[in-house]
Amino acid sequence: MVCLRCDGLMRREVFIDFAGSDGSFEGWRCLVCGEIVDPEIYRHRLMQSSLRDRQAEVFSRKTATKSRDLVRLSA
Repeated sequence: MVCLRCDGLMRREVFIDFAGSDGSFEGWRCLVCGEIVDPEIYRHRLMQSSLRDRQAEVFSRKTATKSRDLVRLSA
């Protein structure tokens, strides 16, 4: 697996979770920058990226509508 932050090599590890009830969890750690990704972090990043995509789509629609209105006014 390749790190999304630095393109370094990711290694699978078991981490100790003091706050959780399981006591440990599995994830990936980058050997270059130390980035840690586990299933929960990955799920949150997917949700954030899908929200960003939707916001960009709405913004582009609003901008396109404003541009058309501007063209109508100036014509």
